[in-house]
Amino acid sequence: MGTETKILNDSKRRLQKLKILENFFKQTDLVGIVVRTEIIHSFFEKNTEALDVNKLELFHLQYTDSLIELLTKLKKQKEAAITNIDTEIAAHKDYIAQLARQGKAENRFETDQRYHEAEVSAVFQAAYSTLTGSYKPYNLTAIRSFPNLYAEEYFRDDDDITHLLVVPGTKLYTLEGLNIERLLLSRLASKNFKVRFMCGFNVDFQIFELFRILGSDDEFIWNLQTNGFYLLKDAFKHQLNREKNVSNGHSLVGELERKIRDLEEKRKEIRNSFPKDVKELLAKYRETIDNNNLTEEQLNIEEEKNILTSMLDLNLNK
Repeated sequence: MGTETKILNDSKRRLQKLKILENFFKQTDLVGIVVRTEIIHSFFEKNTEALDVNKLELFHLQYTDSLIELLTKLKKQKEAAITNIDTEIAAHKDYIAQLARQGKAENRFETDQRYHEAEVSAVFQAAYSTLTGSYKPYNLTAIRSFPNLYAEEYFRDDDDITHLLVVPGTKLYTLEGLNIERLLLSRLASKNFKVRFMCGFNVDFQIFELFRILGSDDEFIWNLQTNGFYLLKDAFKHQLNREKNVSNGHSLVGELERKIRDLEEKRKEIRNSFPKDVKELLAKYRETIDNNNLTEEQLNIEEEKNILTSMLDLNLNK
């Protein structure tokens, strides 16, 4: 391959790199630079016999190569930052998918509530039977299996613990490992010990459950720290969040989705941003090559005119 062909091929490769960079950055001045560089390349390519292509190589060494190196490094910086953001977004999406799979356990939580209600009801029935003269064993371990399994993920932690504690002076029946408010047990007996789990609380590392006596407006607390059962005072009902428990995974999903949106916005910002100092350099670069008269110089006939004039003068003096 001749030197001339090699220079032109190298010039084409530089042009292609410039076009790739222009397409990535989408800067107005860079478009103008590519156009002007392409004009200069085309000028030499179409006039190989009349022009010295070494001037084209010199032009690229003086201007194009430095610009390509600068923009390539800037492009790599942007791509690395974007890749890091994309990796973080993918990790968040994977975790959301994992939480969605775990969400299938929500139905199990609902089902286990029914079993839990039956176990708590059985404890009350056994306690009532014992207190009325017919001893009946009860299983406190069994009723703890539900909160042991679900308290961390489902029970809420943002209520005032003072609303969950027994009011001083409350009259209690004390049995083996069990304390039940007398009025509560009486009301349970009148409703055949039917209870409905409402929600659980996990406040200050203490666990409580809230129940309602079916067929009435009475609600009561189970304090797992003391194994105490007592009615919830009416004054506290509207001061507690008594809504149904949901997995804390739901709030985490919302947090992750917000984080993804923030990351996507940051990604867009990085992708569209362009350093002010480099922007100024591009403007100066464009102005410089726009004012470069390389193409005019290559076809300047002043030197040939001067030579011819000298020759004519020489002939006239003979």
